[in-house]
Amino acid sequence: MKRVSIYLVALTLVGLAILHSAKGQASAPFPTYVVAKAAFVGQTGNLPATTVYTPLVTGDYRLSMYVDQPTYQGSYPCVYWTWTDDFSAQINATGACTGGGSTSVFGSNDVFVRALAGQPIQITSQGSASGPFNVYVTVEQVGLH
Repeated sequence: MKRVSIYLVALTLVGLAILHSAKGQASAPFPTYVVAKAAFVGQTGNLPATTVYTPLVTGDYRLSMYVDQPTYQGSYPCVYWTWTDDFSAQINATGACTGGGSTSVFGSNDVFVRALAGQPIQITSQGSASGPFNVYVTVEQVGLH
């Protein structure tokens, strides 16, 4: 009976150790931290290059944007991210375009980049918008804190 009790205690301790280690693994190995958010509402023309965030440290960043246009009237904007990595200035070639449609339209884009400290992360738009459009952006620093 004493031996069975020892085994039960040992099994309980092993089970708790497994649960504790699994709990630690459930969290994201590379957490993200929102370092900037911005909204550009009611835009009626192209956005010039606009700084959203200037990194304090060189590192990895996730850049997210959502663009919507309440009324599509034959033309639409495309919004792009620009940043500088270890080698040169970059532009997110796919951008976020609202596309065509007969009612309200939207576009979204997420991009993972390496950005240099002291060099701005910006948005800019091209194309044309026949009606107002909105741009919502978020910059997250990945895994440093």
